[in-house]
Amino acid sequence: MDTMCWLVYFFVSLLLGLSTSVAASGEVEVTPVAAERLFVREVLPLLKTKCFACHGDDPDDVRADLDLRSREGMLKGSALGPVLVPGSPDESAMYIAVKWEDGALQMPPKENDRLSDAQIEVWREWILGGAPWVAQEKRAKILESDSWSAKDGVTVKTSGGLSREWTKRRYKPEDLWAFAPVKRYSVPNIEDVTGEDTKNPVDAFVHQRLQDAGITPAGRVDKRTLIRRATFDLIGLPPTPEEIEAFINDASKKAFEKVIDRLLKSPQYGERWGRNWLDVVRYADTAGYSNDFERPNAWRYRDYVIRSFNADKPYNRFVIEQLAGDEFEPNNPEMLIAVGYLRSGPWEQTGMSVAAETRQLFLDDVTNSVGETFLSIPLRCARCHDHKFDPIPTRDYYRMQAVFAPVQLAERDVPYLPAENQNRFGAGRLRIESLLQDAIEKQAEIRKKEEDATRKWMEERGMEYLSKRERSKLPDDKRLPRFIGLTHKDLGTQKALAKQVQRLRWKKDRYKPIALSVYNGPLATPRNVKSRMMMPENLEGELQKVHILGGGSVYAPTEPVSPGVLSAVYGSNADLEPSAWNTIPETTNGRRLALANWIANSNNPLATRSIVNRIWQWHFGRGIAGNSNNFGVMGKKPTHPELLDWLTLYFVEHGWSFKTMHRLIMNSETYQRGERPPDWKKVQ
Repeated sequence: MDTMCWLVYFFVSLLLGLSTSVAASGEVEVTPVAAERLFVREVLPLLKTKCFACHGDDPDDVRADLDLRSREGMLKGSALGPVLVPGSPDESAMYIAVKWEDGALQMPPKENDRLSDAQIEVWREWILGGAPWVAQEKRAKILESDSWSAKDGVTVKTSGGLSREWTKRRYKPEDLWAFAPVKRYSVPNIEDVTGEDTKNPVDAFVHQRLQDAGITPAGRVDKRTLIRRATFDLIGLPPTPEEIEAFINDASKKAFEKVIDRLLKSPQYGERWGRNWLDVVRYADTAGYSNDFERPNAWRYRDYVIRSFNADKPYNRFVIEQLAGDEFEPNNPEMLIAVGYLRSGPWEQTGMSVAAETRQLFLDDVTNSVGETFLSIPLRCARCHDHKFDPIPTRDYYRMQAVFAPVQLAERDVPYLPAENQNRFGAGRLRIESLLQDAIEKQAEIRKKEEDATRKWMEERGMEYLSKRERSKLPDDKRLPRFIGLTHKDLGTQKALAKQVQRLRWKKDRYKPIALSVYNGPLATPRNVKSRMMMPENLEGELQKVHILGGGSVYAPTEPVSPGVLSAVYGSNADLEPSAWNTIPETTNGRRLALANWIANSNNPLATRSIVNRIWQWHFGRGIAGNSNNFGVMGKKPTHPELLDWLTLYFVEHGWSFKTMHRLIMNSETYQRGERPPDWKKVQ
């Protein structure tokens, strides 16, 4: 389906509007049929997203004793009386509240949750039409009707929601910008401040917006400031005095290009820009949660990221390696390290943990992480219910989760690569062994103190000495008192030493060729976090089945799902013929590789826009779309969508190269001016 067909597909459902008429007084007269449709299509979804959380969803916490889940509840109202007067919006407290004109009555109470003018008008027309509350069985018929067209709304074909009401919901077209195909825009023909044609495409787009707003661009910064900006941006360090002097004295037109090229060749470039990526994937050297156990081999994934940036690895390849390197090139040691991305989230299994819950926490975390990291769409909202704002059904959430059903965690033996730094490994290992031996000796001293006191206690009572193991087998009536001869300080030290020995033994793995990795296989019961998780030799067995979980609870499985992709994304819609691009196999191996290929494809508008927006943000401090982790309704729409789409196509067509994008952006006046780009909302 090409771009135009997709747009036609989105807008074809816009018809003629509501069945309304105008009374002699000039007031809009809403027919009963139109009011019922308003309720099903517009009002009830608003009530669910804006009101029910405080007024009905939790029977034990109904704010102001006002239950809005029924017409009767509205007519009953609160202690202050009814909030709904059918036919009279201006006398209905609930309508007055959503208008926010009465300082003492403003609902929803948070500024960010306020209804738009169009939503307020819908509310008003529904009350004018008698405020009907449509029964459940009739709602389905209205939703199936083709005669309805909500104001300013379009439907989106997906794999289907948990209810017909959600499946037929409508969205503002502008809220779906990220799901639509990337558009190709021509570079504006704009003169720069010198009167010459703007040569850098970034400047052309930016200058056009400034020109339309009547704003004169700031002048370029001095060379000393510019080299400091560039050096901090690319390697995270200040330039040396010699580098500053050389740049200032270089009068050639390509002086700054030389600086950029030199910085991009620096090994510190990968460390600086690798850090940006590691922040996105939430890299940590510890496992999180209460114990926060060390991950002694996590550094291998960190260094893989650094190497990838220094080598200017194409981003589409970078995606595939992190999501499915072990499936892509199973015999390549670096690929077993690359999938350390899947281990970036928190994880802990202790004697107090339930294995099924630990497993589900991992699946939920990795599913949402893939959405935010690669697609800039948080998926966690769809875990318990169909997404309240974006076209992401709960079914899609669990279809994505099913991709990771075969994934099991393991610390795998992976030989060191020539590029991996093993300097001072010997000294580090000796240090850990010394600390470990010291802790073990202190433990032995406390145990000896306890045993000496126990021996004396038993001899004084004419008893034969028994070892600690033997004493533990005595019946309860013959058991000795615990901790004979030990003070409270001894007991505390003993506990601390036990934890210290545990951690030091774990730290020794840092100096072994082990990778924090994964493998595909049947569901494995995780071991206590204190011990290394090994990959079993026998990988036969039944794969984990993924079900839609009622309320997101692992104890409430409903219908099973097959692996799949987000169905609302252009080219992946449920009504299209399955293809190699938008289909995930149900085999043990290959699910993640198929997902990675779907993400790392030039036809995926979410993924391609996502990384380009991040590159812009990492240079300027603010993305063209303001929330780089959320391109949905609750994020911030792009302030310059034409520039974002042009850059996206440029990035893809120039080999998905980070360094090519650096050169384009940093050689622009936009980057070299005294001020960073303005907030476009202020100049629109």
